Amino acid sequence: MEYLRKNPSTYNIDDSPKEVKKLFKNEIIKLYASAVRSFFQRASDRKSYRDGVDLLRNLIKYGGKEEADQIVAEQKSRTPRRPALIDELSKL
Repeated sequence: MEYLRKNPSTYNIDDSPKEVKKLFKNEIIKLYASAVRSFFQRASDRKSYRDGVDLLRNLIKYGGKEEADQIVAEQKSRTPRRPALIDELSKL
């Protein structure tokens, strides 16, 4: 878990053992949500938006439905003039 705290990327969290995800569920959700937020900051085309939606699906799978809904609302309000992003987020 210490490694994940120092290197909180979605890839590291996805590859972590199931036992770690169970023991530190709330912390995993917070780290993953933070990584997804930073991913959307860098996203700029439809393919990256799709990848971001896949990350949101993973977040929901980990038990972070509320965090995912909050990220979707943030993205829709932050970038209302990106129809591709809004379209991909609506598929969630």
